[in-house]
Amino acid sequence: MLRRWTAELTGPQRWVFWALDHYADTATAGLAVGSAALQLLIGTPGGVVLAAVALVLPAGLLTYAVNRLCKALLPKPRANRTYHALISPWLRGSFPSFHTQFAATFGATFVAAIGLLSPPEGRGGALALAALSMGSEVALVAWSRAFLAVHDRVDIYGGLVFGVAIGVGVAALAAAQGWVPTGLVAWILIAGLAILVFGISVWERRKRGG
Repeated sequence: MLRRWTAELTGPQRWVFWALDHYADTATAGLAVGSAALQLLIGTPGGVVLAAVALVLPAGLLTYAVNRLCKALLPKPRANRTYHALISPWLRGSFPSFHTQFAATFGATFVAAIGLLSPPEGRGGALALAALSMGSEVALVAWSRAFLAVHDRVDIYGGLVFGVAIGVGVAALAAAQGWVPTGLVAWILIAGLAILVFGISVWERRKRGG
């Protein structure tokens, strides 16, 4: 069905379409790794970077639950009926955009944690770099949802609002309670996050295989 849907596109346009539709989650993970590497390059303590990435898992699980609840309570159909018919029934709710919400949660958790946990002397630069690098990741995913015409603006804006609120909230609560993942616990959370992102990516490609 996707081949018929994209039949009117040129070769380069079709390549961009397939890349965005199949690898939005992979792009999120890749850009996040790059953002973490940049933090280490400017001297942000490794423990802070590790904790910032680890906190994304609880935030991501919460954002998934909120997204599912919204889709159950507000079963808004997708404007693109072809795409609506293509995907699994339990994913058909359009509001809010899950891809956008997950990317915003990822970015906001990381940025907020860097800002809250970094040493005062380097906090400004670390926060600015985190906001710029992770902001690029969120913008790419949000734009891809509009480019692919699988969500309208309300869905995308809703995903951004929910994602940022959850990400900042989880990071702020963790910092306030003194729960900063370190050592083995942090690495277990990061491994869980990698499995979550990989699982979502595989699931998305499997159901679009036609």
